[in-house]
Amino acid sequence: MRNLHAEIGAAHSRIGVLRAEWAYLNRPDRLRDLADLNFDRLGLLPILPEAFGTIDQVAYPLPDLLQIGNPIEVSSDNAPVDEDPL
Repeated sequence: MRNLHAEIGAAHSRIGVLRAEWAYLNRPDRLRDLADLNFDRLGLLPILPEAFGTIDQVAYPLPDLLQIGNPIEVSSDNAPVDEDPL
């Protein structure tokens, strides 16, 4: 049990280090500098307000209609009547 708790503690510690590294690497100023340095090579385009649309411009696919293979006719006219329901 102690070994398991020690492993869990070590895993939590590693996760903390990874989160700190991720936060350090994703600093906005660093990412901005990287984007500026690689702008032409990556073929990036500046973000313009015209690049965004509205939700009503999104073309959603229509759902497939349910295909029924061998339909069964259901009618209460010919149903047998159970005279003693109990």
